[in-house]
Amino acid sequence: YHNGVKKVKIIFDNNKSILGNEKPIGDIFSSAIYKLFEFIKKNKIEDRVSVCLTEIFKQEGIRELQERAISKYKDAQKCNSLLEGIIEDKIVKEIKEKDLVEKIKEHFNSKIKENNIEIIPLPDEIKVLDLVDRAINYNPPFEKKDKGFKDSIAWLSILEDSKNNPDYVYILITVDNIFNNSELKKEFMDV
Repeated sequence: YHNGVKKVKIIFDNNKSILGNEKPIGDIFSSAIYKLFEFIKKNKIEDRVSVCLTEIFKQEGIRELQERAISKYKDAQKCNSLLEGIIEDKIVKEIKEKDLVEKIKEHFNSKIKENNIEIIPLPDEIKVLDLVDRAINYNPPFEKKDKGFKDSIAWLSILEDSKNNPDYVYILITVDNIFNNSELKKEFMDV
């Protein structure tokens, strides 16, 4: 390990961790995540490398998959009604939307447990005025066009976790350019 680094937390944003639109929803995570798990296991570094999601990225990922599942479920219902009298799909008729939503959440959580993904909790305390100040001044990860609330919560979660775990190096994997901001890098280094 580089310069005496003992432990690493690799944090995935949803845009890099959750699988793409046409993959089976049951897989949950992208192939990049599974390749990382294989690499960690192959190199026997499970005790030094943690794959993580922040709580807000986890909740967002669950919701994203639920919305995709509901969309596909509604498509199946339409097909079922179009083919009524010719073919009858009892499964589509028996499943209720709320059960499907709950099943996705349960499956997501089981994949987290199965793969030992660490969930970085929400900060114990977020000062609302600090968050409001950050938002109205467009301090990263807030952006113009009123974007950045979920990213800000995730960012504050990561900052708090890093304060509580100074023996870790943190790697955030995202395609969200806002996290490449020099102000955020400085804020992280000051922790």
